Amino acid sequence: MSRTIAGTLKAPDGTVLPNRTLKFIAVVSSKPSITRGVGNEFATDVNGDYSVDTENGFYRVTINGANNSDLPIGNISVTESPTP
Repeated sequence: MSRTIAGTLKAPDGTVLPNRTLKFIAVVSSKPSITRGVGNEFATDVNGDYSVDTENGFYRVTINGANNSDLPIGNISVTESPTP
């Protein structure tokens, strides 16, 4: 099942980062339909906002930095929300 992840990309000092390319690269997934190394690439808008649909799994997150190099940001686990 696809999940929507949305937010505003900010630097550690709180500065909004507009027009940046983010990548979610699959590291581990419980679904056979997600292949390790495959993921989503998407951009923030002029306000640093983003929204992307992705499948449950564990992803490495990178941002496109200077000289078009991918800078690692960290990891994210996308799972189903618990039902109250």
